Amino acid sequence: MGKPIKGRLFALAVVLVLVLLPGAGPLASGQAQAPPGARVIYVPDDYPAIQGAVDASTPGDTIIVRDGNYTANIVVTTDHLTIKSQNGAGSTIVTAADPGVSVFDVVRGTDYVSIAGFTVSGATEEYQAGIHLYQNSYCDLRDNIALNNYEGIFLENSYNDTLTNNTATGNFLDGILVRDSGNNTLTNNTAWNNTNFGIRLYFSAPNTLRSNSMAGNRLNFYSWSWESLSELCQDVDTSNMVDGKPVYLLLDKSDLVIDSSTSAGYVAVINSTNITVKDLNLTHSGFGVLFAFTNSSRIENVTGSYCKHSFLLYESHNNTLVNDIAANNIFDGFRIWNSRNNILLNSTSDRNRLGACLDSSDNNTLINNTFSNSSQWGILLKYSSNNTICLNDVVNNTGGLVLSDSSTDFWNSTSHTNDPVNGTLGNVLSWLSTAIWDSTRKLTYSYNGSNCTGYLGNYWGDYRANQPGAAEVGSRGVGDTPYDIQTKDDAVPQADNYPLVAPVSHYQVTGVAPSCPLANGRYWWALVVAGVIIALYVIASSLAAARGRLRRGNPVKNQRLKVKNQNDREKS
Repeated sequence: MGKPIKGRLFALAVVLVLVLLPGAGPLASGQAQAPPGARVIYVPDDYPAIQGAVDASTPGDTIIVRDGNYTANIVVTTDHLTIKSQNGAGSTIVTAADPGVSVFDVVRGTDYVSIAGFTVSGATEEYQAGIHLYQNSYCDLRDNIALNNYEGIFLENSYNDTLTNNTATGNFLDGILVRDSGNNTLTNNTAWNNTNFGIRLYFSAPNTLRSNSMAGNRLNFYSWSWESLSELCQDVDTSNMVDGKPVYLLLDKSDLVIDSSTSAGYVAVINSTNITVKDLNLTHSGFGVLFAFTNSSRIENVTGSYCKHSFLLYESHNNTLVNDIAANNIFDGFRIWNSRNNILLNSTSDRNRLGACLDSSDNNTLINNTFSNSSQWGILLKYSSNNTICLNDVVNNTGGLVLSDSSTDFWNSTSHTNDPVNGTLGNVLSWLSTAIWDSTRKLTYSYNGSNCTGYLGNYWGDYRANQPGAAEVGSRGVGDTPYDIQTKDDAVPQADNYPLVAPVSHYQVTGVAPSCPLANGRYWWALVVAGVIIALYVIASSLAAARGRLRRGNPVKNQRLKVKNQNDREKS
């Protein structure tokens, strides 16, 4: 019995020695236990500067930085290196000596680097960061505070990295930017009060986000790429929060409703069908609602404000947007891009750069909407064909409607710029485009209490100023002089032959079917007539386009703009 007791006592003594030895425990005296053959290097004990310690390190080493304020730009070139503070970010502050260089820059191909427990600040010039990873893998960034940099934490062309318990605040562009990177995991990070984005995943996927908090940023969360479906496929669950509300990023889903009961703060629907998003107020993120590669779905009674794009449909078809509001967004109220057969109905865009933009999108319908106070155009169509735009109010915008390499039917709508006589962009511009500007059959309608029958065009805010001699035909609300459409590089002049003398609110079409679900039954006839117009117009526009190509030689035809450099992508 004595020998086993002696053995146990010896083992206990060994354990006590190991525990009591300085630096033996994993956190004792702020030191770390190094792997076999590796060193623990202290700053300023062994090297007065962090860079000196990094330069002297070999793979497997641990550098421990004691409390203090350091001024440096640290370039990391050693694989399998741990750099950490002794007592955390509140006690160890590193400020960029050169604001044009990142505070910590892990250079290309340097992998398995861990940076933990620092406050990093002062890298304020364009695309410089508190911590920058460029073409690195299996790095670990944790418990850092990135403060007052251009980018807080920036992962670029980097994969399989981990960001945990970091805080990014007061940075100019992004709190955390993941660009052209994938298979990274972000957990328990906080991005707040950054000037632009909180967390941005840009042309990067797949990445996993859990329990991250974004608040008080101009745009809290943004995940976007137009290059492929795969780059939109993130693993982001509802444990991630924007201004205290959960992020809903739905991937490969069907037959779901996201409504006010979810308290959603951000909604993106990717590669899904039959999804309804309704009764939400979404604000301060990259999108109000994003539909990408999503079909046969609906956005209803949703307000998107102070976002980059309020509502974006990308490669999405047969969707309906109804009773939605887009206000005070940076770019578009409603953007329909590479999408077809969608309906925008009874909705409002106010104080956006563009009210609605149709880009490389065909056979969509915009009916009974209001586009107002846009800093550029109320409605922009480019490389888009056979769309129907009717019964809309396009009012008080810098410019009304512009068509670029497009065809459309635009009628029984109002276009009235801020200054109808001297407006910066004017009520309408047709460039390399063709359109039908009035109804193609006689309509029965009432105008100021009188019943009338006839063709109806649009109300143009500058009609009286441009045609001072024009008179109303009878009391039917239609002018006797066509309204000339401003054109650029078009083969054939265009005109609205039946311009209205009052805004469309003065006109009501009779014979309404009350059971029609569109526009509460008021304008069921619009889509009926639109169908006839489209059928006739496909033939006419094809012939006109062919004649135009012969005249122009090399037309622009539904070309997608290519990204020439990274700065171009940053604008999207």
